[in-house]
Amino acid sequence: MATVIPNEFVFDPAATPSTSETIFKGLLSKDELAVWVGHEKSRKTTVGLKLAVCAALGRDFLGFRFAAPCPLRVVMFDFESKDDSIHRRYRRICEALRLSDEQCKLLAENLEIVELKKMRLQGVYVPKIDRPAGMWNGQKVLSGKDWWTQAAAEYPADLYLVDPLRNLHGAKENGSEIEEILGLIHSIFKTVILPHHMTKESQNPKDNAQLSKNMRLFSEGCRGSGAIKGYADVIICQQHTVEHDVDTVWFGAFMKDAADVDPIPLVESPSESFNWDLPIDVPDHLRKTLEILLYSRIASWPNRTAVVETLVKLGLKEKTAYRHIKQLIQRRFLQESHGKIILGENAKRAQYADADDGCGCGSGPSDGFDPYTVLGINFTATDEEIESAYREGMLKYHPDKGAKLGPEWQEFANQKARDLNRAYEMLGKPRGSRQAKPRKTAQSPPKHPYDTQNRAFEVVNSM
Repeated sequence: MATVIPNEFVFDPAATPSTSETIFKGLLSKDELAVWVGHEKSRKTTVGLKLAVCAALGRDFLGFRFAAPCPLRVVMFDFESKDDSIHRRYRRICEALRLSDEQCKLLAENLEIVELKKMRLQGVYVPKIDRPAGMWNGQKVLSGKDWWTQAAAEYPADLYLVDPLRNLHGAKENGSEIEEILGLIHSIFKTVILPHHMTKESQNPKDNAQLSKNMRLFSEGCRGSGAIKGYADVIICQQHTVEHDVDTVWFGAFMKDAADVDPIPLVESPSESFNWDLPIDVPDHLRKTLEILLYSRIASWPNRTAVVETLVKLGLKEKTAYRHIKQLIQRRFLQESHGKIILGENAKRAQYADADDGCGCGSGPSDGFDPYTVLGINFTATDEEIESAYREGMLKYHPDKGAKLGPEWQEFANQKARDLNRAYEMLGKPRGSRQAKPRKTAQSPPKHPYDTQNRAFEVVNSM
């Protein structure tokens, strides 16, 4: 009699364990099924599109390091978006990310978006994945399983996004059927992200769970939450909030076999760009921790334990230090690369910020001015690269160059020149050998406020 459980599926403590290829470190790996839950109009499609763009370009996403060997081929099956909406989001995200011509070409090669809404409107057969074979409009058609298997073969990819889950199947989402549907989807697409709508929010805000306060309680509001949590490898949670006319998207995740991604706030930067990203401002409870690291003058640490040792020496409790390091990495103030910890993009930007307390760890200029974006450079740019970008920009936008183009060009060029000069003042002059007014920076503080010889400070260890 044939065995029903082959020996290779029985745990062998002497065997070398297999490891999954990581896509975004701390968020998603190869062959995983992720369900992305949130209410309608919570910007899931937009943030999901940015994830797809980042995967196709091989770049980090919201502080999660891209860890795959090379950029991925990504296919999105979109059931709901209109054609003009897809184009608008795609174009503005590319503009906000400041992609080069080569990057745009790579993105066009690696990311394909299949407009299923348009197909259905034009009468093309797009079945539910659990639909049996039969007749449709007088024609014999494939079963849903066979149709989607063929679709995946025609559009092979390393990563799929099918948006939303409810349009892909016809089963009851509150029963055990949804788990069987997820298994079928997983067997066809292998590595797949499924945005999934939650039940409608109560008209009484007090009755609605807040992602920022309790991620798992918030996730209970998705249709079929029990079965989905039982099957999915990753549950991504997202919630859109508006407070004091400020839009914020909260993003978090939890996995079966990895650490939680604590909810983090995202802001649209710049406004109406569809580019939701981590804010540059330092959360209050992390401010002192980041200040300690900036003033330590240490460029990199061999591991997280070494960072903890730096913080503990200056008064932080060990448990708090580990928690803060994790949150600083998630917010891109620290970056973990090949085991080492270095200052991340947002920490570099925080160093030039004019803080209210004069310690060089502020929330950046109040008008949101970003000199790196203005000059079109990376935060790791050298003095020479800053100088070159400044000169190139001034040559391009010098008001005299377009004098014949009319007053509108003159006004535009003058503003560009002012922005370039301001960016150069913030990044270029203070770092080079040119004479400039001294400014307060993390590299040259008036006095080390966390000197080990002077511990007249308090660090909030309970946060």
